[in-house]
Amino acid sequence: MEHWIGIDVSSATLDFALLDGKGTHLESVQIENDRKAVMKLMGQWSKRHGVEVGKSLMPWKQPGTTH
Repeated sequence: MEHWIGIDVSSATLDFALLDGKGTHLESVQIENDRKAVMKLMGQWSKRHGVEVGKSLMPWKQPGTTH
């Protein structure tokens, strides 16, 4: 299944939103801006929602940019 993972990046935290391939919101969460926290979240989403990181689209917003 395809998923969309949106990420809003700040220096201290990352805000993640998970949508399925049809655009239905599945879950949102804020975590520490830390590699271990990201890996833990991806593992949890893999178990709960079948997320496959290599098959997910991940648009993200860089800090300080507004378009």
